Amino acid sequence: MVVGPAIIFWRKIPIVFGLMIVIIFVYILQIASSPVSHPVISHVFQDLHFAPTDVLNPSYFFTIFTSMFLHASTLHLVFNLFALFFIGIMLERRIGMTRFFVIYIIAGLIGGLTWAAIHWGDLAMAVGASGAIMGTLGAFARLYGRERIRMLLLFFPLPPMPAYMIFVLLLLIDLIIALTSVLPIAAEAHIGGAIAGFLIAPYVMKLPSKIARPKQIRIHYSTISQLATTRELQEILANIEKETEPDVQQVWFTHFLKKAKCPRCGGPLGIRGGTLYSDCGWRTRL
Repeated sequence: MVVGPAIIFWRKIPIVFGLMIVIIFVYILQIASSPVSHPVISHVFQDLHFAPTDVLNPSYFFTIFTSMFLHASTLHLVFNLFALFFIGIMLERRIGMTRFFVIYIIAGLIGGLTWAAIHWGDLAMAVGASGAIMGTLGAFARLYGRERIRMLLLFFPLPPMPAYMIFVLLLLIDLIIALTSVLPIAAEAHIGGAIAGFLIAPYVMKLPSKIARPKQIRIHYSTISQLATTRELQEILANIEKETEPDVQQVWFTHFLKKAKCPRCGGPLGIRGGTLYSDCGWRTRL
């Protein structure tokens, strides 16, 4: 579990895909180490799961990290892999692999500590990547909260909604689960991870990143406002105008250009230097 992330950075594999591979590999080890081919009844699970009292035991404190790669069932695994792919890909492409990994790990650890604090003294155990994944959703909601994205609730598609609404909706669901204990889910870890990701995202964005970005361009809003011909483009433009973090503003601007169309021919736009252009010959300086 330590070697896996190291190889991911060394080979420059996208973090999301690398984490998915490590999680699947660990799950296979769980099954292989089980006398009855069950992921919970296995040597790997028993040695690496996280219990509240592990926080005070130096010999087992590492389990707060290793438990993020364990899963209690195939359904648990599939849900987490789907969520990691759905949210993780969008976030990693925008903020870079280093920043994404920092948010993922910190959110996972804080989620585990939150769960341990609430269940202190209980004979309970926690496994799964859900706290870390909810942390990436929290970060996405903080950085790109007004962007409309699609999601599935279980296997039922929901209409496109702003990211912050999805974040609040899932937090409320986890809060209900935590208060009612209707499902054997470590909802407190989800809540702790989600809030952690939301809070730390602006600070993590200050870390250096090797993500390829267009050269910083001075954006003249009067020039691009004429291209904001749809509600979605107007919302993106509003995010560009109010954003104070240059890296995040540049990502919003790149997203705007992908959505905007040439006012003359309706074709896609490109940017070269400080000039917007279309293949039909339309040009304008930023």
